[in-house]
Amino acid sequence: MGTDELPELFIPFTQTSVGHESQQGTGLGLSISQQFVQLMGSQIQVHSEVGQGSQFRFSLDVTALKSQEMVGLSSPSVMGLKPSPIPYRILVVEDQLESRILMEQRLHGLGFEVKDVDSGEAAVRQQAAWLPHLIWMDIRLPGMSGLEATQRIKQQPNPPIVIALTANAFNEDREQAIAAGCDDFVAKPCTDKAIWQILHHYLKLEYQYASEQYTELSASPGQVFADQQVGIQQLKKMPQPWREALKLAAQSLSSPRIAQVMEQLPQQQTELHSMVAKLVEDFRYDQLLEMLASCESSTR
Repeated sequence: MGTDELPELFIPFTQTSVGHESQQGTGLGLSISQQFVQLMGSQIQVHSEVGQGSQFRFSLDVTALKSQEMVGLSSPSVMGLKPSPIPYRILVVEDQLESRILMEQRLHGLGFEVKDVDSGEAAVRQQAAWLPHLIWMDIRLPGMSGLEATQRIKQQPNPPIVIALTANAFNEDREQAIAAGCDDFVAKPCTDKAIWQILHHYLKLEYQYASEQYTELSASPGQVFADQQVGIQQLKKMPQPWREALKLAAQSLSSPRIAQVMEQLPQQQTELHSMVAKLVEDFRYDQLLEMLASCESSTR
């Protein structure tokens, strides 16, 4: 990156020339990362040379925990599948080699039968030949897109579950995925927990945990999407000036500013308050802005 681009690097929704050329991302990643680091009392520093690369660094003061202090800090880990008479077959469709390898390692480690392909055309052929139970489908592929591949696969008898993988978790991408026949969607990079939730929900399988106590998995991303639609309906009931104030606060990535706007909510709006608070807690300012944008587009 050129030195002239560095001052704008952490501004929300701002991308460098490299970002524009790659046509990936939304310009929020570094802004949110900087806020994470600032919450821990530090600052991300950048050194970049055109044609050489960029270095991002920060320092933190940390204290090592004793082993007894760590008990209860983490949730039970999924160690594998409970015994089942069905050998679950999963197909991974992803054009990025590193992403394919990572997903395949995750699934193999639990005991799934896994195959991977790097194109929509190969996905259609592999589905017909191997009959997987579930497909992880990247929707942006060279040649035949993941959406077109899904449409063709869903036209076959007894089609598998298809889960869309998308780098942009915007409403438009979700709606296109569902319209093409995808059963659900997960935003990349996807966490282990999101993967286990999807597989548990659609394949009705059960896991073995590191802890003896079984912990029920929470709602699938599809249910989260449904909850967001409820949130959009609640936001629509609020005055437009209030929504605009919330939008400006969210764009600033400032939780104190958002809290000031939320203080103006009527007391009976407890569900809306809880939803916005959860999004802010998870640093999902992008989802909050999507919901507000949906309110504006539907009122025009």
